Amino acid sequence: PSYSDNISDRDSSVSEKNDAGNGTHPDEPDAKNTSDTNPNHPNDANPSDSLCDTTITPCGTCDLGAVIHCSDTTDPLHDTCKIAAALEGMDCDKLIFVDADLGKDGAPGQKDSPLKNLVDGISKAQSGNMTAVIVAGNGDTGQQTGPINLADGVSIFGGYDSDFVHTPDSRVKITTPTAADKDIIGLSAKNITKSTVLSRLEVITEDAPAGSFSNYGIHVDNSPQLTLSHLSVSAGKGGDGNAGNPGTKGAEGPNGNKFGKFTITGRGTVYVPGEEIKNEECPSQTTGAAGGMGRNNEGRIPPEPTAGSNAETAKGGAGGTTSDPAGKDGENAPTATGNGAPGAAGDASGKVVNTYWLSDQHGGAGEDGKDGEGGAGGGGAWTDLSGHLTASAGGGGGAGGCAGKGGNGGKNGGASFGLFLVKSDISIENSSFQANAGGKGGNGGKGGTGGKGGDGGIGGDQPNTPRAGTGGKGSAGTHGGQGGGGASGVSYGAYCHESTPVLNDDVSFKKGDSAPGGESSIPTSNGQPGPAEDSVGCD
Repeated sequence: PSYSDNISDRDSSVSEKNDAGNGTHPDEPDAKNTSDTNPNHPNDANPSDSLCDTTITPCGTCDLGAVIHCSDTTDPLHDTCKIAAALEGMDCDKLIFVDADLGKDGAPGQKDSPLKNLVDGISKAQSGNMTAVIVAGNGDTGQQTGPINLADGVSIFGGYDSDFVHTPDSRVKITTPTAADKDIIGLSAKNITKSTVLSRLEVITEDAPAGSFSNYGIHVDNSPQLTLSHLSVSAGKGGDGNAGNPGTKGAEGPNGNKFGKFTITGRGTVYVPGEEIKNEECPSQTTGAAGGMGRNNEGRIPPEPTAGSNAETAKGGAGGTTSDPAGKDGENAPTATGNGAPGAAGDASGKVVNTYWLSDQHGGAGEDGKDGEGGAGGGGAWTDLSGHLTASAGGGGGAGGCAGKGGNGGKNGGASFGLFLVKSDISIENSSFQANAGGKGGNGGKGGTGGKGGDGGIGGDQPNTPRAGTGGKGSAGTHGGQGGGGASGVSYGAYCHESTPVLNDDVSFKKGDSAPGGESSIPTSNGQPGPAEDSVGCD
């Protein structure tokens, strides 16, 4: 819709250089100043001059306009009622008045008995088929708390003091505080299909919470009939991304089984080798091999000592002989090498999903390490003890330790937008939109350490009995890789998705800083810094 706030401009025949002496809003009269004495800056008080005496008289709908008269000029336009175009001719009974400092909850919302809360004012206007809410306040005076959800066809006008006298240099401040576990939105417009104006507001959002949450100064969805006029919008930072969870430590390998024994009545003690043992938490190559049998004096169980069993790589210990009766130790498993690779870096990308920004910026998970291997079994001994069935058996190999798991990737940082438009060809004039930095990317989670390998089982070693071989040690698993760092969130002064806003007069979009990505174990796995642009897709 076409909209012109004609309060904001004085006639060009009077050279007004400053508004209220601060240079913030040139070409706007100071409704509070009744003595303009500076020839270079009309409306700025200066006791040393007396060029023009300015008087301001309320006029228009509900006296919401102003007649500005300078006694030293004959320009007839200075005696014209200056009022926002959207308020001209409006029924005073269709307005709701709000003042955070002087209003009361539950008040009727009339000019002499305003409501306190803007949210209540919008609700009352919507339910009563009203057309606008007039809000008093400037800066910390009359400050309102967001988030504010607009109603279709209910305009909001700031720029008034506590007496609802027009003060065009003022802005009603709306501050939206940080809330846990959610995006921060200062002002939201959804499905605005009737002419709706927002005028002379200062919208501020505090920083979004950690957890990749985004920050929207103003979020507009499917609202082509919305007009933004004389707004100042400052969004807070996007929420930092959480660090990735660390990888779990690999399970330790159990020790190898030592030789066993049992007694046969009247015949003596029989020694049996340690059995193979598995690390049940990881694959079969972590199995410790069984030990070998020892020889007894009668040539039984078995006739010759046996070697320990081979493991995945390690060789079993040889059995004893008549010349060298002791069984040999099984080989230790070779040391496992190669820690898991770190995860991929989070890349700074994103897209609109269900009218909000969805980031695809998480770091990748680190790879798991490698499982250790099991040790080989010890060999059995040669035994020659007359009259007994004694046989010194080898111990089993220790099982290998499991690999450490890779750490999870760091999460992306949340985005920061001054203005976010989806399918909304709105009109904007005399307004500024400032984004802040996107949230930092989360660091990648550390990789888990590999589990320790088990010791080899002890072989038989009794008095008057040759020693049997000890099982070899299992090797430790290797460490998991660290997760990749998450990318930081984007920072866009304005982001327009399927939207082409109409920009009139002085409109500015400003980006925030680019935040750093999360860290990982190597630079190539660090998360990317998010892009920062004044506007994207709004041309």
